[in-house]
Amino acid sequence: MSTKEEFRIATLGKTYQFKTREVEVEGVEIEVRELSIGRRDEMINNCLDDNQKVDMRKFRILSLVYCCFDGAGDQIYEDTDVDALLDQPVSGFVTTLSDVAIEINDMTTPEGEAAKNSEATQDDSGNSQ
Repeated sequence: MSTKEEFRIATLGKTYQFKTREVEVEGVEIEVRELSIGRRDEMINNCLDDNQKVDMRKFRILSLVYCCFDGAGDQIYEDTDVDALLDQPVSGFVTTLSDVAIEINDMTTPEGEAAKNSEATQDDSGNSQ
């Protein structure tokens, strides 16, 4: 067997387990799932504004639409729920669920990137370099 065939069997020939995390919201368990690369790219593309920059409101809300499932495996939120989700308080379930969805899918928010960049440019005493 050639090296190419071995690599293909070792990678494409396997069934991978996607990460999931159960989150309790108002006494109900919601399963937040890792997306496939294709679904993640689709979600991000649906968050782009006219200048091809990520619209944070859409990013947070669509992370719920794409990643949240009930116990039967059905998607909980739909595109038609976006406006209702946008009307929720910042301290509520939208932030809780979207934070988990963003983390489990190895995505970062612009706020998170700004915070990491800020921390990276400070020395041990907390002063900017």
